[in-house]
Amino acid sequence: MNRLEYNNCVKQYSSHLHGFCYNLCKDSESAKDIVQDSFMKLWLYRDKVETSSAKSWLFQCAFREYLNKKRKENYDTNYKNSIEINLQYNTYNGAKEALNYYLQTLPENYKVPIMLKDIEGYSYEEISKITDMTTEQVKINIYRGRVKLKQMIKKKENII
Repeated sequence: MNRLEYNNCVKQYSSHLHGFCYNLCKDSESAKDIVQDSFMKLWLYRDKVETSSAKSWLFQCAFREYLNKKRKENYDTNYKNSIEINLQYNTYNGAKEALNYYLQTLPENYKVPIMLKDIEGYSYEEISKITDMTTEQVKINIYRGRVKLKQMIKKKENII
């Protein structure tokens, strides 16, 4: 990958990558840091990364950066699973915000594949490469995550 191809990658993928990272961490500054680190690594490995696979490489790198950041902060993965959801429908302006909230309460192994599939539009195979899961496990986690989302929404007086 040369300088021009790298610059094209930055122009093409930075906003999508930032959106993905922001949905993971819900913090704009952390998302910007992860995006910057991912593009820095792309530049460092530009000789090894094909231009055609740069997008999935960046998303995989960003996802791993996010996981590393979580580990460094000693993030308790069970914390989000144990949060009591005390939301009423009138807290939100609409169902989209409620759905985004419930999505954030899912375990990482469900949340990330759902975000990559339904928000970013990746195929199961691409998600498999990004998350280091098998394609079958990606499909299972997306299905189970969607079922959990449906159950959460039904419990809250049929928001949708």
